[in-house]
Amino acid sequence: MPHSPLAYLSQGRLFFKGPDAAPRLIQSRFGQQVIDRSLEISQKRAWKAGNAGGGMPGALWGSQSAGSDTEVVTFTGAALGAQQLFYLLQTSALCGLFRIDPASGEEQRLFTDTGKRGSDLALHPGGAELALSLQHQNGTSNVAVVQADGSGLQTVTEGDSRDECPTWVPGEGRRLVFQSAGVARTPEGFAAGLGPASIEELDLDSGAMSTLLQAEKFDLLAPRIAEDGALLFIRRPFEGPGARRLTLGTFLLDIVLFPYRLLRALLGFLNVFSMMFTQKPLTMAGGPERKGSESGPLFLRGRRIEAEKKLRDLRSGDPDVAGLVPANWELIRRDTSGQESVLARHVLAFDLPPTGGVIYSNGRAIYALDAAGKSELVARDRVVEHVTA
Repeated sequence: MPHSPLAYLSQGRLFFKGPDAAPRLIQSRFGQQVIDRSLEISQKRAWKAGNAGGGMPGALWGSQSAGSDTEVVTFTGAALGAQQLFYLLQTSALCGLFRIDPASGEEQRLFTDTGKRGSDLALHPGGAELALSLQHQNGTSNVAVVQADGSGLQTVTEGDSRDECPTWVPGEGRRLVFQSAGVARTPEGFAAGLGPASIEELDLDSGAMSTLLQAEKFDLLAPRIAEDGALLFIRRPFEGPGARRLTLGTFLLDIVLFPYRLLRALLGFLNVFSMMFTQKPLTMAGGPERKGSESGPLFLRGRRIEAEKKLRDLRSGDPDVAGLVPANWELIRRDTSGQESVLARHVLAFDLPPTGGVIYSNGRAIYALDAAGKSELVARDRVVEHVTA
């Protein structure tokens, strides 16, 4: 089947894929300038400190670890329009909105703002506005809108909640749907967890907000409205604070594994000192240095995923069948009469291409799903966290 151009995020990096081409890594000149300045400062500090054996730091693009004095630049949002790709870049100090022509690679900086953290970018069908999520230090996040030229950034939701994944509703007017979860706090005011994520709708013209769908035992994530009015979203079981119960079996297992875990922690602690002072690890049992952070835990849509264990489980079969997230992460289609159907399982992210159908990611691959329910593999990567068509 013919495929629309798409873009996806993989561990803080951005890729673009044309209809008949392999995925291509998007390079940001601004992000590279930030990295170059950070490296220069880090090298000057190392020279003044007499650290002749400091060497170069680790990878500085994406979610991989780097030296404490170096800057890591990550792509945190992407939205694909006609002949243009919008994206959010995040550093430790600022968040920036950029636009690039995928064909020529010409990049334009639309705005940068210090002290902000943004994600979940969505382009209005008319191309004049973008919606995004802005995170705050108190554990909340709000939906914001900005003009496509980078002007007029405005927060449009408020409250003690995490409002994320906004997308535009087709048709007349300026309406958004997004997921929203209330923040549970301790008596001292610290964030302790989140309630179930519901689906909210906001009319930007009138300011009216309404709840489209909520479920006490499920998170309803990443909503999108199709041209026919159907609501599509990811449904997964809700896990609130203290959701994992301590059973007798897990208690006894913790006792048995305690010496091993203590020894492993001690070796890791000593290995850090060995790397600091000799630039050599204490042990070589792990083989070559692993590339990327997929071997450790990943946080996907606020949920901790043990990627290393998951990949071991998948080696005996086709890794594209199960994906990184569990089968109970389901892509749901709810029509205007309220009838629901499961379109796919193991779904981490999805989008609705203008040509029809659905594209979705199971964390390891991207599939195109047609109206008849037939899926076709479109692309693969180590981790696919977000996809936009």
